[in-house]
Amino acid sequence: MIWGIVNSQPTTDTGTQEVQLPRLRPFSSANNTSNATARGIAAAANNRRSYIDVVKDFYWTYSKPESREEVPSIYLKEKRLKVNALVSQLKYSLGFAAAETSAAVETLRDVATDIAGAAIPYSNLFNDVKAGIDAGAGIGQAITGVAGSIADRISKLIPEDNNPTLKNSPWLRPYQGLYITEPTEWEFLFPYFDDKFETQGNQFSTEGVTNAFGGIIQSAGNIATEVAEIAASINKPLGITYVERAKFFNYPTDGEEVNFSFPLINTGSLSYDDVINNWQLIFLLLYNNKPGRKSATQIEQPVIYEVEIPGVKYLPFCYITSIDIKFQGSRRELPIQIPYSEQQTNIGAGGNVQGIDTASSTKTINTVIPDAYLVNITLKSMLGNTKNFMYHMIDNGERTRVSTR
Repeated sequence: MIWGIVNSQPTTDTGTQEVQLPRLRPFSSANNTSNATARGIAAAANNRRSYIDVVKDFYWTYSKPESREEVPSIYLKEKRLKVNALVSQLKYSLGFAAAETSAAVETLRDVATDIAGAAIPYSNLFNDVKAGIDAGAGIGQAITGVAGSIADRISKLIPEDNNPTLKNSPWLRPYQGLYITEPTEWEFLFPYFDDKFETQGNQFSTEGVTNAFGGIIQSAGNIATEVAEIAASINKPLGITYVERAKFFNYPTDGEEVNFSFPLINTGSLSYDDVINNWQLIFLLLYNNKPGRKSATQIEQPVIYEVEIPGVKYLPFCYITSIDIKFQGSRRELPIQIPYSEQQTNIGAGGNVQGIDTASSTKTINTVIPDAYLVNITLKSMLGNTKNFMYHMIDNGERTRVSTR
């Protein structure tokens, strides 16, 4: 048994409270007996009851567990988004806005000073720019203070990011806080046999935008280039004129996809508990990856994953774009018992919690059990791939310290 249902609902209905969607919590007697000998990337999850090692503990093959030590694997660590993308982006951007604004103002002052001192037409205009900046002494500090104050207020309202990997890795620090998450109870190790290793490509073009003012700067550059082409065409009317344009690097915004598939077998020498575990694993993946409606306006977001294929790739934020599960062979309708725990919070007249009543039982449902399931999963990274991820992957490996003379 992998999980049990925990349903928490208030005993009184005020008409304004959100629906508390039931959670699938790790079952206290889950049959994860191989945790004591978990290998490789999953070593840190040895003592976690919610660590599900499909490679060693599930019937996707008839090979014995001790013969699966070198099976390629993909590791998924499930995370829950604590806020939506708009709120997290606001906090992430304001986190560095203060420092960047102060630096930008100082750079503008230096440029205006240099141009104002040069003997070129209209350089006196830049004297006015410099004077304006100097007159507002501390403008950078003022803007910094405003951004910092807003960021501080937002930080008090928005939950902190609970992502130990990003906090502890210097290579992933630029991404810290981009998605505000917390780990759920679940971690998975699946067999991985996909043929794809890596596809890398870069793109440079004349249409690239490198910053907030990129469009303006690019338009100005195009005007200057076109003026030069017109002048050259007039001077040399017998030929064609073309001025080369410098190309911008187009930073990728779309992440790559990762596909993997495996069967889950329900026939042979396995026990009925193994059949239940297969069904529960599929239900768990589907349930946690669906959105949930909590009220007429509020939606609970699906989970996301931290993904690693040892020595192949590391992706800190991924979501599942597709879970495709097919029945294989003959099938039967069989009963399955599910642990069920209901927690009811007693709320007093003043809105204070008076206590929590808990009742445990089992639910029995009928479901279709085939000879085997064929599971196909497609993950997509939420970030463009960078060398930061590659180096974190090898830097996060086991280290053997040596010395040289």
